[in-house]
Amino acid sequence: AVLMALVENGYHTQAFEFYDEMLKNNIFPDDNTLSFVIDACVQTKNVEKSKKIYQIALKLNPNGFTTYLHSKIVVMFIRLDDMDSARAVF
Repeated sequence: AVLMALVENGYHTQAFEFYDEMLKNNIFPDDNTLSFVIDACVQTKNVEKSKKIYQIALKLNPNGFTTYLHSKIVVMFIRLDDMDSARAVF
């Protein structure tokens, strides 16, 4: 809920910091949490962070993504004009 509120209210830097703290404290994001971080990446045009988010999502989902998360990741890369990454994920 905190991460959602930060992203929806434009506090992207704080959202990234909160997300990073979650990971440091071994609190692993679910699809909804990743979705909000993905939204923050798109809104800030943060390609570097988006690739890190993708790598974390891969580690957390070794058997594949849900359709929801898979779509969010592909669309994220498209919106960031990173067509090579979008194709690779697709």
